[in-house]
Amino acid sequence: MENQAATTVVENPYGLGALWAQGDFVAKGTLIIMVIMSLATWYILVMKLLDQRKLMGSAKLASQKFWSAGSLREAVDKMPKDDTYRSIAEDGVDCISIGGLTKHVQAIDLSLKLGPPPA
Repeated sequence: MENQAATTVVENPYGLGALWAQGDFVAKGTLIIMVIMSLATWYILVMKLLDQRKLMGSAKLASQKFWSAGSLREAVDKMPKDDTYRSIAEDGVDCISIGGLTKHVQAIDLSLKLGPPPA
């Protein structure tokens, strides 16, 4: 005679299967909404990771081309046309070329002439 251990299958009353089998329309609706929201969250996560990877590659390329250029305009021209960093660099060059950084700064008289202040 062989000794065989009897195995009994016990159903988990707290699992998703039991919830689906015994749940009403509110429970099933909640599970469906949770699955949809989980899939949407994973989609957003993957898309953000892909965008971040593309942006980091673009930053590396922009840095190499920017710092190897002879002038600021040449550096901007070396960057790809649809690059985010090119857009930022072009805005900076435009701001510098019209004097946007210093046009509101008043000159300071650094001479050592003593006398009444200018009127």
